[in-house]
Amino acid sequence: MRTLLGFGVSREMLPTNPASGVKALKTDGDGWAPWTESALAQFGGADAQKSAKGVSRTAFFLALYTGQRRADVLGMKWNDIVNGGINVKQDKTGAELWIPLHPALKAELDRARREIDERVERRLKKGRPTAIGLSIIQRAAGAPLTDDGFGSIWNREQHRTECTYPFHGLRKNATARLFEAGCTPQQVQAITGHETLEMVQHYGKSANQKRLAKQAMDKLTAGCAGDGE
Repeated sequence: MRTLLGFGVSREMLPTNPASGVKALKTDGDGWAPWTESALAQFGGADAQKSAKGVSRTAFFLALYTGQRRADVLGMKWNDIVNGGINVKQDKTGAELWIPLHPALKAELDRARREIDERVERRLKKGRPTAIGLSIIQRAAGAPLTDDGFGSIWNREQHRTECTYPFHGLRKNATARLFEAGCTPQQVQAITGHETLEMVQHYGKSANQKRLAKQAMDKLTAGCAGDGE
């Protein structure tokens, strides 16, 4: 319902979204589903026809490589990028983090900045009002995007690319990747900003199992090779 009403706001059919403040129902399940590896590769790939474009692409990379919630991604600003990382103040918890930029994220931010500079130059030549806004995720004229405004763009881009996984699922993907890289729960928490280690471990349970299983099989394989000698 929030998405539907948000679409109405973006089309100026409604002045505001009356469902924007309604919290999602809590369930006993595992929550938002993470993206599959094939969906991640497609949405963030280099194919102009099948991969995401514009602010949807940038937001995707920010979420996947910082593990932050959608509200925090939309709140990120260009001047938050300092000393090879990005400063984040989480909207939900108030936690303040500094997250080093992954090379893939840095490359995407460099691309996004070039795209903004080129867009500003084109609009100025046409005499259209524009500015280089502070927000990384911004409108064509430089103003920050609201959650509803971004949601409409994001939904259209997801359907165009046929990757309709939830935005919050990227937070799970980020957490899982950190665990698969061998990070401790404390190290993962330093990136994602989860309030408790229990939640971090819950998010990374399947990733830890895969990593440990691979380590176990590698040891077994090495042992078999030794027996053969």
